[in-house]
Amino acid sequence: MSHFLTSPGQITHPTVSEKEQLLAGSEKAQLLADCVRYFRENPGFYRMFRELKEKYRSFGAVGGSIQLANLQPEEKAALSGLLRKDYTRQKSAVLKVARIAAALGWTRFAGLDLEEVVLAYWGTEILPKKKERQDYLARRREFFDAIGRELSGRDFPGQKFPGQEVAGRAAGDWLAGAFIPGNNAYKTL
Repeated sequence: MSHFLTSPGQITHPTVSEKEQLLAGSEKAQLLADCVRYFRENPGFYRMFRELKEKYRSFGAVGGSIQLANLQPEEKAALSGLLRKDYTRQKSAVLKVARIAAALGWTRFAGLDLEEVVLAYWGTEILPKKKERQDYLARRREFFDAIGRELSGRDFPGQKFPGQEVAGRAAGDWLAGAFIPGNNAYKTL
């Protein structure tokens, strides 16, 4: 039996509702693991999850519609089973993400969030493109700031550090100017 530490030296036993919450959390984790295993083991769902991943990367959430062209027989069977619609005669499919989420609720995996399933399916953090771009620009800025400090003894823009050589300042000034929008060098960095 687990115990809860409420204050230094004081241990209490969990209440019935706390036990249910702990169990529910472990049951949900097991359900998510089973769900991911099911979808990974069925190759007919791979492209659907790839497109859902791209939706997440583009918008930071799953939503809208996805399109699957040139449906393969295993995809037709998988989609027909999940979405309760006959895809066997279709060459392509436009799937509303809301319908996929609703269909998940018709399965033994009811109660799981589609976005949560998509993220768990890939087993790695999926960053939206906007966040990737922001992280890249921040790393790039830190990189050039470090070079600029070494060359000119200042942060961009204008914080001076004493003791730098005059020649180094010229290179640092050029680098600082390269980050001013409209300068030609800005486009090459």
